[in-house]
Amino acid sequence: MGAGAGGQAGSRVAKSIIAAFNSSNDTVALLQAMLEQEGFRVVVGHIPDVKSGELDFVAFIELHTPAVIVYDVSLPYEANWNFLRLVRSSEPVKVRGFVSIRCFRVRVSTSGRQQARPKPQRNVSRLL
Repeated sequence: MGAGAGGQAGSRVAKSIIAAFNSSNDTVALLQAMLEQEGFRVVVGHIPDVKSGELDFVAFIELHTPAVIVYDVSLPYEANWNFLRLVRSSEPVKVRGFVSIRCFRVRVSTSGRQQARPKPQRNVSRLL
């Protein structure tokens, strides 16, 4: 058996922390559940809380040090895209992998299982 990333035979490497930001509580919860099911540790924030100043985006990123930030750009696109550009320009965020999604569709199968289909602008797996 080969050595793991930590140099010990058979050791498991913990997956990265992902910070997920969205305007919808339901969407954030679904995205969190999907990513945690894949073994990632997920911390969540709500975009309206960032915009209102209730949540300090930079302090949140510094506290949780995610490898990747998943950020939903929702309607109205122009205003939210400009806000994303502002958030993205801060020093602690510049060094993080970043995935912006423009749309998040939730489909319910005939068995009642929910499936989310984000339309990413960058592939998350390439950033982790």
